[in-house]
Amino acid sequence: MSKFTARKAPGQPTRTVVKARFSRVRGEKGKWSGGVKRTFAAANYMMFRPMEGESEEKFRTAFNGAHSEMVPQDVHNYLGKGMNEQQFAYRVILSPGANMGEETIKDWAKKVMAEAGYDRYVAVAHAGEKGHTSNPHVHVIILTNNKLEREDFYKLRMIGDRFTESAMLQKDRDLHMAPRRWLEEQMKAQLKSQEDAVRGSMSQNRELKKGVGSTGQEDQDEKARREEEQNKRKKMSMDFDM
Repeated sequence: MSKFTARKAPGQPTRTVVKARFSRVRGEKGKWSGGVKRTFAAANYMMFRPMEGESEEKFRTAFNGAHSEMVPQDVHNYLGKGMNEQQFAYRVILSPGANMGEETIKDWAKKVMAEAGYDRYVAVAHAGEKGHTSNPHVHVIILTNNKLEREDFYKLRMIGDRFTESAMLQKDRDLHMAPRRWLEEQMKAQLKSQEDAVRGSMSQNRELKKGVGSTGQEDQDEKARREEEQNKRKKMSMDFDM
């Protein structure tokens, strides 16, 4: 069993925290190893750990790229079949480093796993009413025949950062809002910002014109023009009287 934590590459800012341990669940001759027990224990912890506050639910449902709601029996069946085909089980914790609600962090985790190329996994979100800390996170069990390298965990972290920034563009809005609704609200906010900027620019130009007309060179020229017209009228009046 090995442990890895990917927080930050040198000189590179990050939000996402990745912690991982792995166990061999199937030996070279196809026999199950002691890692199977640890993997099932991790899955039970993910689903049955006590939740924040009072809740009638006794467990959290799991999810992956193909299923949105997996009850404990579904998870056990999925892992049992998967560990019969794969050699390693990685127990990973993904934390976006941002205040996300349960549905938002589920969507975030699905996008991160898909972008990173993992399709054999089960995940459980610990966030919102089903959280137990002030740091929302997702527990993931990844099944694979290949050992993951340090670069794979850095890749997860960088992908997580990208999707976190995208999700948190609307962080001042309802954190439990569906992603599509977020996008609509984002577009509306951007359009309103552009319109406000145009109106502000037009208003500023009008004020500048007023300032030039009252205190600038144009004001002096207008005064000279009026005096010249008055002198012409006086001269015409004098000629007429003559």
